Amino acid sequence: MHRTLPFAALAAVIVVALLPASVSAEPNDYGAIAYSPVKKTIGHAIAGRRDAAEKGAVKNCKSKGGSSNCQVYTWFTNAWGALAESSNGHVGSGWAWESAGSDQARAAARKYAVESCARVRGKNCHVTFDMAAGDPRGPGTGGFGPDYAYVALGDSYSSGEGNRGYVPPTDTPANKCHRSPHAYGVRLQHDVPTLGRLVFHACSGAVTDDFYTKGASNGSRHNLGEKRQLDYLTGETVSVTLTIGGNDLGFGEAMQSCLQSFGCSEKDRKLVRVVNARLAALRTGNGATAPQGRRIHAVTRLLADVHGRARNARIFVGGYPRLFGTNKSYYRKNRHAPSGRTCYVGNSGLRQVFIDFNDAQWLNEMVKRLDEVLSRAVGSARARGVPVAFVPVQGSFSTHGLCDSGRAWITPLQRESHPPGKSQRQESFHPTVAGQQAYEKNFRKAEGV
Repeated sequence: MHRTLPFAALAAVIVVALLPASVSAEPNDYGAIAYSPVKKTIGHAIAGRRDAAEKGAVKNCKSKGGSSNCQVYTWFTNAWGALAESSNGHVGSGWAWESAGSDQARAAARKYAVESCARVRGKNCHVTFDMAAGDPRGPGTGGFGPDYAYVALGDSYSSGEGNRGYVPPTDTPANKCHRSPHAYGVRLQHDVPTLGRLVFHACSGAVTDDFYTKGASNGSRHNLGEKRQLDYLTGETVSVTLTIGGNDLGFGEAMQSCLQSFGCSEKDRKLVRVVNARLAALRTGNGATAPQGRRIHAVTRLLADVHGRARNARIFVGGYPRLFGTNKSYYRKNRHAPSGRTCYVGNSGLRQVFIDFNDAQWLNEMVKRLDEVLSRAVGSARARGVPVAFVPVQGSFSTHGLCDSGRAWITPLQRESHPPGKSQRQESFHPTVAGQQAYEKNFRKAEGV
């Protein structure tokens, strides 16, 4: 008997695909089962060649109301094939041949389909379709699909900034997108392989305008070679996750102001006005620009454009965590600070850097207001038919900010590295590996996995 391979074992699939099916294959020995994750429609076909069976299964899936993302989940020859579905929207497939007889081959294929469904966190997995092609007593062979995509876009909180081992070429003088193998998107695709292949193009420093303009090396804007983020979306995309808005708001500028002098939220009235104007622009698309003069696009419109490029995808917009603890007792007494309390947040060269309690709470409030803008934009987009959900993360980070009661899941201020000129400052104030794990947990909960 030929056991099926794990659904996610793509390398093994390639090897299997290169093997001959059977020297005695007769016409109609090849079978294929297709499925639409969006419409939950099953299609099937039998033909004399593998490619014909696969095309026929996809066509049959679409004819039953399946969307354009109908994909082949398994193909086989001289074997049984089976598809299993779960109560939380995940799917597995299996195939098998058995020299002892067709009934035994069918039972094995059904068993493997349920097992592969369970491996990708499917709940209450059960076989919903099976079929035979050729002589199930074998020798037979088969393989798996599909090749649809999970696309991870957005800014540094999605790229994994601060968690090194960055994927080339995203850590060069011209491109500092800093895509990390520890980013939540990489972990999510690994843990839920039915999302399909990962298309990972989140970029540190990205603003809403990066969805509409190509990358360039312009001053501190290091994303040369990056396409418009919308260009990574297609009809094959079935899931999109992103974080966006923090750089449009100018969070880095605000943080720098607050670390340079105590009382930023009271002294720097211009900063407060700019932040308020940028928050409004994220709602309307008008009235302010992001740092470096970049255009701020309304988030609701951006989500509609994401949906326009990926009509079959579910979209998930992640929020931002508050960065600092809210309990004053975790801040040290400091008679020079307006609030009388400060917290150590890292080093700048040879100087230790502290933040005033009041300034930390203002920055927390700014993040909270940004989350509210994102949540409302998601609600507006959903009212217009966009399949999108807001994924809050503040609850997960409730005791894990800097100056907080638990272990911090936020990277502190990083000093200038050596040799001079190669700055690590970009990595400051981003989720650690544990923080990225918290993001993944929240996105999995939203996805139902």
